[in-house]
Amino acid sequence: MQTATPQPPPRTNHDVQLRTLESEADWAAATALQVATMTEQFGHRGHAFARNQMARYRRFVAEGRGAWFGAYADDELVADMGVFVEDGLGRFQAVETAAAFRRRGVCGTLAYHAARTALAELGARVLVIVGLPDHTSQIYRSVGFEVRERLIAAVRRGTPAT
Repeated sequence: MQTATPQPPPRTNHDVQLRTLESEADWAAATALQVATMTEQFGHRGHAFARNQMARYRRFVAEGRGAWFGAYADDELVADMGVFVEDGLGRFQAVETAAAFRRRGVCGTLAYHAARTALAELGARVLVIVGLPDHTSQIYRSVGFEVRERLIAAVRRGTPAT
């Protein structure tokens, strides 16, 4: 899915505060949220994967390759996502929302904020999200993303490396 002209979501959440992650506490909270939601989806295997991914994303932000955004309710991080930009192409990464804050317009509000910031401040000209045709794609449609390509893949599960 892609857009160059994000639109405000039909259901904006005005109760959350939106900002980029900056402090050690911000990154720790985002990592904890990513670990919790990955573990919820993939079990214990998701735990290590999420921790490693967040360390990688933090390095990318430190290198100036993008930004990580958070939605906060009463100083608690309730949703987060990253956008990384290369050659004018901004790609969304690892969008997660705490279970207690889902279906309240938080993710759409954060996605719109992140999209506008990526276009205005990070050098993106076009924004893309690669994801499954599920609830997440409905969120992106609500802020102006449209399907441009379909990817079909097969994964062969093997024995985990030791």
